[in-house]
Amino acid sequence: MHVPRQFRLMTLLGTIAVAALAAGGARVWYEVKIAPQRADEAALAGREMRGVVARRSEASAWSGGGRRAVHLWFDEAVDFDAAASRLGELSAVASVQALGRQILPHAAAIQRGESDAVIDAWRRHPALREVLIDASVRGAPLGEVVELYDRDDLAMLQAALPGVKIVWMEVH
Repeated sequence: MHVPRQFRLMTLLGTIAVAALAAGGARVWYEVKIAPQRADEAALAGREMRGVVARRSEASAWSGGGRRAVHLWFDEAVDFDAAASRLGELSAVASVQALGRQILPHAAAIQRGESDAVIDAWRRHPALREVLIDASVRGAPLGEVVELYDRDDLAMLQAALPGVKIVWMEVH
């Protein structure tokens, strides 16, 4: 039986089109799901992020994975300034928790009219909506005399981070 040449050419072109469509779909899936997850993992594995703990989003079987860092705890960060300045590399983080002694000196710098890399990074973050501050004795400055944080410090932080919900935790 003889198959017309035109039919063979159309079949070949159709097969190539389907293969190209499948490859394009796989590439889009990778860019949307896998690449951001790997970027988060690389950022969290950096030396600056030592001591930072992350909660990740739940992986869905339907979405094909893509677990992203959505909340960070800076309480035990070895170098808070370096870690907090890199928050922009974790674009899905919606909330962070820090000690008062870690973030309030940065807010004070902004109040004095100085530039601050940590506050600037947190202001520019596209997804950051909530900052939890431990303003307890644990979050107070280290030293012999422990001066506790008060509502004036909360107001200073709210002024430094407009548009972000500040959850102020005072347990003494």
